Amino acid sequence: MSSSELRPQINWPFWIAVQCDCGPAIGVSLPGYGKTSMVEQLAKRVGAEEFNSFETGGLLPEDGGGYTVRIQDEYGEQAVEKVFDIRLKSAYRKFTVLFLDELNQGSPATQAAFQQRLLDVSKNSPSWVCGAMNPPEVATMGRVLPPAVVNRCCIVDWEYDEGTFFDGLENNCQFELPEIPLIPEDWKDGLKYAGPRIARFLKCNPRYLPTDQYIGTSDPEVDNMLKDDGTPFPSPRSWEFAVHAIAAAQSVNANEGTVKKLIEGIVGEIAYEKLNEFESLTEAQDPEELLNGTDLVLKGAHDQQHLQLYRLMLHFENNYRGVSDKFERLLDLLEQAYSQGASEEVVAFYNQTMKLKPYSYVPRIRDTGPIAEIEAMIYRCRSTSK
Repeated sequence: MSSSELRPQINWPFWIAVQCDCGPAIGVSLPGYGKTSMVEQLAKRVGAEEFNSFETGGLLPEDGGGYTVRIQDEYGEQAVEKVFDIRLKSAYRKFTVLFLDELNQGSPATQAAFQQRLLDVSKNSPSWVCGAMNPPEVATMGRVLPPAVVNRCCIVDWEYDEGTFFDGLENNCQFELPEIPLIPEDWKDGLKYAGPRIARFLKCNPRYLPTDQYIGTSDPEVDNMLKDDGTPFPSPRSWEFAVHAIAAAQSVNANEGTVKKLIEGIVGEIAYEKLNEFESLTEAQDPEELLNGTDLVLKGAHDQQHLQLYRLMLHFENNYRGVSDKFERLLDLLEQAYSQGASEEVVAFYNQTMKLKPYSYVPRIRDTGPIAEIEAMIYRCRSTSK
């Protein structure tokens, strides 16, 4: 990566993910980029009482999931219990940085055991949980991470800071440690904004959740998101992680590039792209301006058009219910949407619109145009059903 392409917030996605309950943060880069040494040095700087690194390639599943030993229970009967690595147990009691090195060199069973344990540590202790790996094609005995592991963490590129590297070479190989973002104690206050933001997107775009009804369908976008290639993908769990990540990023004023990398590392590039497109579109026109005379301009796919009309209807209901001239303006906007190809959406919203009609108000007669066509269609349907 050239210096002109470097973002000023080097590796912020990694460090934010480490702190905000969205699973272990995994940094990915070619060998020799200083991932392990950098994390160890920064652990000391932020006041961690311990830094414990696990070389995944030499571990067994029991190292993460616990070894079974036979004991006598309180009634003197034979029983078994799990005995855990002291380094994992101490992470629940004091601020520790746990580092899972060369994650993709371990067996799938080892990866799963450690991911589950580290996820529990990250949620139930003050400790930071993270890891690193080289791309499978260059890693020693490397393999593609299975979906169950990928979906429990945030996987981001480990960014190489050329400026710091060259400065260190010129300064007797004394390399300056970067500043990292430390999220404040009240960062979770941002969840009340980030949560509705993601919920709004998913309600209008359910295929990006995706639930069981979309898996195995012929939807190429869903198939592309769920490829078994070790890349992040959306799920109910990962979207929850994304909400945490957005709130944490906002608490430290992270820039758009950082937020992009962070969300992509949790739900994948396709889901982030659609979220960004959705939000860009829905912020394009203010419902208040539309009801005051601005022409409607629909953009995007049908689900995005549906959202624009939904926001318009909601704004009218909350602010202008009972106001006859605004009601007529709302019908005008529905006709504009119909003329721009959103006929199905307008038909769906028409009945709801008429329920918002001011009491005892008689709308003006529209002899031609979309509203007249919809009313004629409704009349025909009712006549046929009799």
